[in-house]
Amino acid sequence: QLLTDANRDRFVRCFISKLLTYANGVEPDESDFVAINKILSRAAEYGYRIVDTIAAVIDCELFRD
Repeated sequence: QLLTDANRDRFVRCFISKLLTYANGVEPDESDFVAINKILSRAAEYGYRIVDTIAAVIDCELFRD
């Protein structure tokens, strides 16, 4: 159930990870955890809207590598 904050965060974190994997062709590793948390925080600021979450991914340094 996505109604809990923990489940929503877990789902969005997985979405971010998969989007970065698709964009870069490589799965994020342990060293990317901090950047993924920043993206997750930015997504939370905008109510986890998909368009804002994707924008946060595109704006991060992991996307540009």
